[in-house]
Amino acid sequence: MVKWFGTCTDIQEQKQIEQLLLTKNEELKKINEDLDQFVYTASHDLKLPIINMASIFDELKQSATYQDPEADQLIALFQKALQQIYGTINDLSEIGKFQKNVYNTIEPVHLPTLTDEVKASIQELIATSAAQITTDFSQVPYLPFSKVNLKSIIYNLLSNAIKYQVPGRPPVILLKSYVYSPDYLALSITDNGLGIDLDKHQKKLFQMYKRLHNHVPGSGLGLYIIHRIMTNNKGLIEVESTVNKGTTFRLLFPHNPTISA
Repeated sequence: MVKWFGTCTDIQEQKQIEQLLLTKNEELKKINEDLDQFVYTASHDLKLPIINMASIFDELKQSATYQDPEADQLIALFQKALQQIYGTINDLSEIGKFQKNVYNTIEPVHLPTLTDEVKASIQELIATSAAQITTDFSQVPYLPFSKVNLKSIIYNLLSNAIKYQVPGRPPVILLKSYVYSPDYLALSITDNGLGIDLDKHQKKLFQMYKRLHNHVPGSGLGLYIIHRIMTNNKGLIEVESTVNKGTTFRLLFPHNPTISA
């Protein structure tokens, strides 16, 4: 009887611990959802006042006269501050939209079609950089994933591959999908750009607002968003890079044979 009582007590304690963990997980999930909603709502509500402020300031510049000899410099500083505020609000808005889309329905996404949509959205960037983009989706034309999130991934990867080109060298980019292993499907993008010093930057590569090349305009959110999407969907990211030669990002998606075209 003593042995039986002890065993039951252990099982009861284990169940209590499991129930406590479930409760805490639900609480954390609710807190995260509330925080995401706050970020999204706050960024949306702040946009209009900033736009109005910029419009009023533009009107003042055209109609007002300034006696201070440093007026032009002060005006330039104010404009820069407005742009920074607006940029931060846009960043928060993008994060909020991304968080709301993290758990979108998984479906077979046609990679050639989705990539064409992304290329159309950055057509001007492709044209001005003279980028050559090649795709090979012959092995895996359909990728089971959230279409919204996959489009965000391809958009950020392609945009970065073009923006971080070596000056005077047109970007050459290969986007490819294939079976990586029995458990994973791969989507890789290889470029001939500036490259990344992984010894120096690897630990901070996917941090929010982390920028590796400050001479290129950007918010530093692209890789952060990609990393969050992949992590939340049990995916992996591999990076290979050589400075001044190029970079390969290899994204590994859990393979679910039950979801097919």
